Formats: sequence, C-alpha cells, structure tokens
Amino acid sequence: MTLRGVPFRAECVDLGPGPSAAELLRRVSGWPGLIGLIGAWADRTAVLTSHPVLELSGGVDLLDALDDQPDVVDGDPQLLGGGWFGRLAFDGPSALAFHDHVVRLVAGRWRFESLVSDGREAALEERVAAWRAALSSTGGDPPSWSVEMFTGAPAAEHLAAVERAVELIRAGELYQVNVCTRVDAAFTGSAAGLFATAAEDLQPHYGAYLGGDPAVVSLSPELFLRRRERDVISAPIKGTLPRDGAGTAGNAAALRRSAKDVAENVMIVDLVRNDLGRVAEVGTVRAAALLDVRPHPGVWHLVSTVEARLRPDVGDADLLRAAFPPGSVTGAPKLRALAAIAGLEPVPRGTYTGAIGFVSPLWGAEFNVAIRTFEVADG
Repeated sequence: MTLRGVPFRAECVDLGPGPSAAELLRRVSGWPGLIGLIGAWADRTAVLTSHPVLELSGGVDLLDALDDQPDVVDGDPQLLGGGWFGRLAFDGPSALAFHDHVVRLVAGRWRFESLVSDGREAALEERVAAWRAALSSTGGDPPSWSVEMFTGAPAAEHLAAVERAVELIRAGELYQVNVCTRVDAAFTGSAAGLFATAAEDLQPHYGAYLGGDPAVVSLSPELFLRRRERDVISAPIKGTLPRDGAGTAGNAAALRRSAKDVAENVMIVDLVRNDLGRVAEVGTVRAAALLDVRPHPGVWHLVSTVEARLRPDVGDADLLRAAFPPGSVTGAPKLRALAAIAGLEPVPRGTYTGAIGFVSPLWGAEFNVAIRTFEVADG
C-alpha cells in the first residue's frame, strides 16, 4: 500500500474542554495502537492517537515510509491531522504506523484532527464519537501497575567497559563515547498507567507512550529533530547536575563553568552541525544557542540548539538518515563511537537512545531522543 499521491482533506472538530492528557490516556489505555505524546510536542500541545490504518515494523529501511505521504488538499500547516508515528530503534526492530487522525489538547480544549480519504468517513465519525465518550466519562479506576527492584550487570563489568572507553580516547580513536548499561525489573499491570503517572509527576518535555509489544514509556527531556517546512532544529543535551536537594543551589552556575561538560557539549554541537550539513543548504547550519543551562525534572541540563534549512530535494527519510542515531547518545566521531559501543556494551540497546515521534504531511516532523525510557515486555 502506498499513500503518495492519494488525495486527503484535513478536518478539525472541536471536542471542548476535558481531562488532562495523562488522564485521557488512562481512560483509553486498552485501545489498539495507542500513542501518547505529552510535553512540548507540536507547538506545546498534547497529542493522542490510536487505531492506525497501516502498520510497519523492521529495520532502518522503514525510514523510506516517512516520505510516503498523502496529498492533503488545502491543508492548514497548524494542524497535525495524522501521519507516521512510532519509534526508530537504536539497534533493534523499529515500528511505524500511519494514523489518519489525532486528538490534540490546544489552549485547554481538545480537538479531533483528521486526514479524510474516500471510504474512511464513517470510520472517522466512529472515532470522533469514541473520543467524545472518553472525554465525558468518569474514567473509573485508573489502570494499576507495579515495579519490583531493578537489577543489572555487576558494577565491575560496567566500570571495565568505561576503562576500555578511556583507553580508546587515550589512543586517539575517540573524543568521547556514551557507554550504557541495562537494568531490569519485574513489572505487572498497565504500561500506559506507568506512563500517565510518570508524565504527571515529572512533566517531561518530550514524554512518549507507545502501546504494543514491547510497550515503550519514554520520559525524555531531549529534542532530537523538529522540522517545520524546510527549517529544522536539533537541541542536543550534554551536561547534567542535580537541581533538587541539599547542596545544589549553585549547580546551574557550576554546570556552565564545567570544562568537561562544556567540552562534551561543544563536541556534540559540531557533530550535529556536520550531520545536518549533509542535507542542508550551504551556509544555513548554525548554532542558534550554545551552552544554555535549562531546568528539567530534578536536574540542570546544558542544552545547545542547532538550526539549518534543508535543501529542496531532501525528504524526511534523508534527514533521519543523515542525523540518526542522535549524536548526544553516541559520541564523537560518530561512526567510530558506534563501533566502540557495539564492542563495549554487552546487550543491544533496543529502542533506548533511538528516537520516538511523528512525521505529518501538514505540520512537519518531530522526534525525541529516547532516553529515560522503559521497554515493557514479557513481564
């Protein structure tokens, strides 16, 4: 099935005020293909969708699907409407689904935005009715969940990997490399319930829930890519200090003065500039903000912003191929860091440090960096 060239029309129905995005997600937690994006997504709105019309899974070849978009007649670029939603895994199966409708919480009111094609009118009317019912219901008991104690590889194994990374840096093969470890815990109950609770408590800037197997709960603070028309930005995070608790009052200033954190951030800014430079118009790549200290849940982060204007021949698949995986979770130089990661880390990362987001034929594209992220499967 191909969507390219198929005529769609965009429609928007006001559903009125209602519960928070987290509460609405709880109420529809059993719906198939459920996705929730909560935080600063799509012009600081919350986005929920379900019941996809097309689903894909597999490797990075899925990126081609991002350019398979319908033709939307007289579409308002302020609408999201629908598009490809899903996850691009760092080193495992990715998953994308095409949704022809979303609900968005805009200025305190929910609205149903859709991309209507011939033959889908009745199905979309059913979805409007279902969302209206969910908005007006009392919600019932919230979906429950519980997590047992986390365990992981012995600390000595991880420290040994870090030491090997340091040796690669000393040998001149790397400037930096991001070395991760995995922890596991027994989980029971609703992954959607876990996400809703965490989103309320932590208010992540780029929180994302993806239903399915595995279900993905991402509490990310980091913007990987945002594209509006031909303009694209990336906002890599490198540098972190605690923001809450005793002895943290001066940490914002201390983070900005940290030679180590500043050096890491500047290296990744150069890496992102290089990535975007492959697909940008000459002379348009620039660091719009460098080394900003910004508050996030529990921590201060050192955040920079890189902007570029894409060449006319570049699609979203080209953009993702040039920039993925995010440089802030690999290291520099990126290709050597990726090779080092494969040798230093004992298990694949899966979705973690990949990207989660959407590509809309109207609004544009937006992806987080999938950090602070749980994958829930097999208990």
